[in-house]
Amino acid sequence: MNLKTMLLGMLLLSAVACKSPTNDVKVVVDMNIMKYSALMRISDTKGATPQNVSLSISGTSANDIYEISGKKVFTVKDGVITLGLNPSVTPTNADVNYSVVISAPGYKTLTQPMSFKNGVNQQIIAVTLQKSTDDSAPIVATPVPVTPAPVSTPTSPGAPAVTMVTLDFTGHCANRTNLQIRPSLYVFYRAKGATAYQYLGYMTDGHMETTALTVGNSYDFQITYAGENYNVSGVVDKTSYQETFSMGNSICNTF
Repeated sequence: MNLKTMLLGMLLLSAVACKSPTNDVKVVVDMNIMKYSALMRISDTKGATPQNVSLSISGTSANDIYEISGKKVFTVKDGVITLGLNPSVTPTNADVNYSVVISAPGYKTLTQPMSFKNGVNQQIIAVTLQKSTDDSAPIVATPVPVTPAPVSTPTSPGAPAVTMVTLDFTGHCANRTNLQIRPSLYVFYRAKGATAYQYLGYMTDGHMETTALTVGNSYDFQITYAGENYNVSGVVDKTSYQETFSMGNSICNTF
């Protein structure tokens, strides 16, 4: 059985179907299938995003590494890609080691060693590419494990209060009105009017909590999946924020 078939079967098994009084069937799919994943953000030494980035996987466990959609197509979108470990493989007794080979026109090719470790389900790695004329040693990055947002309290009477905001996102498909998707992906955000996106946190089954947002402010949110970006904007007007967004063909056509 190949990974695509396995993922589809697991997604269907994780779908929650319920009949409404009108006998319509609503299917809610949770995407938390690949339990181990790694988000890569690729930039150059000046912080710019290289264009036309090519990425390939090598090493002893290369066959078990996929793009988070479950495909062996490693498309980098705006310097971002998420890699996932075959769900039939777990790094319980030994690390799953592999290498990511990254190249782009005008830059030196970089081989970045990577691994999935037991208990570290999500990680972020900031990769820096160097211009082809740069004679300095390659910059090999260190992955950073993702941890839940801390519940912070003011350290002094005059310090501003820190508020935990709960986010719930649900994706919908234009051609499948009965289908709802709860993504498990890395989320980026920016304040309304800002140019660059920042990493916000990891969303599991459409849910996440963060202290990075300010109630009353407007934000743009973005996730990347199978080489496509998905965006939604809104005002976080309370500590429990819910939003729906349109999922593209890469996700909707999977089900």
